[in-house]
Amino acid sequence: MSATAVVAPVKLLIVEDDDSYGRNLKRALKAVFTSQLNIDSVNSIKALQEILGRKQYDLISIDWQFQDNTLDEGSYGNEFFNEIRSKTPNGRVVVFSNDVSTLTSFRDQINGADFVLTKRPEASSEYIEQFSKLIDDRFQSINSLEEKPESELILPVRNTLAVVNDRLTRIFRENPELLRTIDPFLFETVVAELFEEDGYEVVLTPKRADGGKDIYVTKTDPLTCSRFLVECKRYTPPHNVDVGIARQLYGVVQQERASGGIIVTTSYFTKPAKEFAETIPYHLFLRDFDDITHWLKKAKISS
Repeated sequence: MSATAVVAPVKLLIVEDDDSYGRNLKRALKAVFTSQLNIDSVNSIKALQEILGRKQYDLISIDWQFQDNTLDEGSYGNEFFNEIRSKTPNGRVVVFSNDVSTLTSFRDQINGADFVLTKRPEASSEYIEQFSKLIDDRFQSINSLEEKPESELILPVRNTLAVVNDRLTRIFRENPELLRTIDPFLFETVVAELFEEDGYEVVLTPKRADGGKDIYVTKTDPLTCSRFLVECKRYTPPHNVDVGIARQLYGVVQQERASGGIIVTTSYFTKPAKEFAETIPYHLFLRDFDDITHWLKKAKISS
């Protein structure tokens, strides 16, 4: 970020029908975070649905043993989580419970959540520590994303790709670590160039609010037409791409009825992200720094 960049706080929504516990959780988190965190709370599913129609959040924390009679445990599932993400697409969903066995029993229903934590009273300090780690990760993720140029400054993709042809491709091939230092939008154009060289039709998304994807890549043959959504993450280790980003892209893939999603990063992927991708092997593809290095070596360079 530039020196004049505005630091964005993490916007957290707590969904908790135990008002006393909700107040204690807010107090504990406020003690850890000050300007880094904005907290709202609701105590019913109806209130959750109403506020998500008006505000956007980075983290949504939901109690599994919710006593609200408008939603029982059987109502949780991918449809419930997808509805939340449709209203706040950048949000990560945290499900928590007093009882580990309950979370284990309903594993399939909570599979759509990004994180699962326990809030047993005897482990409250551990829970706060885990929750604080999630908030800190979201804070770093939100504020490490540098802005793209204004849309009117973005050239059509064919002209833009000319910027990274040959000379820069040669530089990145010899020194792939430099990809971690360039402007994020330039990194997207490098990835777009590599896809175009592989025979794909390429379109870069033109705005900062890109809807969870940076590039559309399409390949057509006499029998099929495949369209993939590509998300580029110009991260530096040990900042790896987490499962929340993978889930978010897959949600956009489903929403747009695309063939699949591809995440390309200059870093690596967390174990949960890899495990999630393995559950949908034909719909989500992960390409890390080693893959990009190999990709660059295959790239053709004009004499």
